[in-house]
Amino acid sequence: MARHPTESRFLNAETTTTPVPPTAASRAFVAGLGLQGLTAAICVVLVLTPVVPIILQSVVDRPLYDSDWQFTLRGYRQLFGSTEVAAAMWNTLYFGLVSTVLSLVLGVLFAVFLGRTDLPFAGPLASVSLWPFYVSPIVLAIGWAIVYSPSGYLTLLARGLGLNWWNLYSIEGMAVVSAVSHAPITFLYVIGSVRQQDSALEDAALMAGARPVQILSRITLPLVTPALSFCIIMNVVSALEAFSIPLVLGVPSGIDLITSYIYRAGFSTITPNYPLVAAAAVVLVLIISLLTVVQLVLLRKSFRFTTVGGKSTRQRPFELGWIRWPVLALFCLYLLMTIVVPILGVFARSVTTFLSPLVPVMSTLSWANYQTIFSQSTYVNAIWNTLILAAGGGALATALIALIVFVAHRSSFPLRRALDFLAQYPRAIPGVFVGLGLFYLVAALPFLADLRNTLWILLIAYTIRFLPSGYSVIVPTMMQLSADFDRAGQTMGASWLTICLRIVVPLAKAALLACYCILVVYFTKEYSSAIFLYSPGTEVMGTVMLSFWSQGDYGPVAALAMLQMAAVAVFVFLSGRLFGTRFHG
Repeated sequence: MARHPTESRFLNAETTTTPVPPTAASRAFVAGLGLQGLTAAICVVLVLTPVVPIILQSVVDRPLYDSDWQFTLRGYRQLFGSTEVAAAMWNTLYFGLVSTVLSLVLGVLFAVFLGRTDLPFAGPLASVSLWPFYVSPIVLAIGWAIVYSPSGYLTLLARGLGLNWWNLYSIEGMAVVSAVSHAPITFLYVIGSVRQQDSALEDAALMAGARPVQILSRITLPLVTPALSFCIIMNVVSALEAFSIPLVLGVPSGIDLITSYIYRAGFSTITPNYPLVAAAAVVLVLIISLLTVVQLVLLRKSFRFTTVGGKSTRQRPFELGWIRWPVLALFCLYLLMTIVVPILGVFARSVTTFLSPLVPVMSTLSWANYQTIFSQSTYVNAIWNTLILAAGGGALATALIALIVFVAHRSSFPLRRALDFLAQYPRAIPGVFVGLGLFYLVAALPFLADLRNTLWILLIAYTIRFLPSGYSVIVPTMMQLSADFDRAGQTMGASWLTICLRIVVPLAKAALLACYCILVVYFTKEYSSAIFLYSPGTEVMGTVMLSFWSQGDYGPVAALAMLQMAAVAVFVFLSGRLFGTRFHG
């Protein structure tokens, strides 16, 4: 097997280079250690920046920017004695339970039937089922509201036929939308586990006379338990930190989850109750932190149940027989009603002045919504800000994340194990709380006040929010690269930074590009961490959509949602063509 050019150059150098003077090696070591320490310090500051201000605000009696504040536990007393908070917490737990169960069932069904059976059109079905991964939750929630709300298109159409089967503005309705949004997470993890299973066990069961359904229930599903356990916690965390779905679908009917309650109590009233808001945020972050720790443990243990490399024989799909056609029909119906129709609803609303089954669509066609978007500088700036943060900010965030990964996995830094955990901890901080913590910080520190009116504060929030996502993309490649490359570079006298730039980066180029592409998609969709931080001139597409929705301007919000989806679709297509990046397995 031919060696990688970088590998051959540095390995051959071991026998041709002369020893480096100790003084030069010492200077390089000290410089590298200093850069590693600086990188670790930046990571610590990023992770603690949103957490510390929230904790401090929860134990003082007034806003942090007020110099006369005093320590108190009034916020926690109000929190645990408030009937509104108790109702919001119970709503959140019920919402999380229903959403998690539904997303797990949907994800597992799709993974098993599309990954291990002869179901027709498995490829297209898998692609459509992953659309919610590329669509912002706020866009999906708006699409469902346009179609299935009490005044939605299909709701009015069904009501005219004497049917009234659903109530979108309910906890169950919100949970269904959340489950559709998060089902791709379960699908991606479970289908990878399903495809890696050894088919010898299933062949033995067939020889023993077991039916395909028995094999799926007694062999295939039990073997995906590690992946399923991880998905359970991931879906619970996603449900607990949900913000756009309760804001769009719950608030109009008076239903609060804890995130929407914190938003309303903190910033939608004349006199915000900062201690109460911060106390509620601290409690929720603690709960999610415990779940995140369990999640990380399960993720590490799950490697014992996976195999790396090809199999000697190709897995034979289970034959469903005649039942595959009814199953195909059910899958198509689900995808049509939960994903395709809401997205079509967003498109239809974006090109009409009014959308109702009582009025012919052709008579209301108009480009007025798009003209509204492109005729006002505020909305055009929001589009450009989003693209700048995604393209430029994604590149800066990728560089920083890569440096953190190098320190945690390609150095002898004493605290590298702690850094590895710290880089993954922001999973426990919901996006809305990242923005809330930064808001408290810039309000309390006068020298940071000007930062609030720039895109830099949004970039910081986005980087904190998606640090674990980018980190988890690069780490597997780092673990596969042999330490011999580093030792060869050290023999030549290369510094730690030189080794990373000249050896590790070329070998990990695919992972770095994948990290950048993932961050671009996430940055384009993000809005929750910008809610408390944007100011006139620094709006992004998500915050403008929320503003439109709260004012009842559904046409412009649909147009902006279509532009956001188009931007993500174009980037995904180009990244696949130019870089060969795949966003799913």
